[in-house]
Amino acid sequence: MNTIVKKSFVSPDEVYNPKETMKLEILDVAEGLKLQEEYGTAGLSWGRLSI
Repeated sequence: MNTIVKKSFVSPDEVYNPKETMKLEILDVAEGLKLQEEYGTAGLSWGRLSI
């Protein structure tokens, strides 16, 4: 059985900036289980976003 680790997005494991208006923060909390938090700046249109 996998153990889930308590973590905070204050210090994410991975940070990506696929677009200049977008930021993705990734936490690896267990083997094969990741949580993702997404930030978008004003003017970001999800309909036109292609990563």
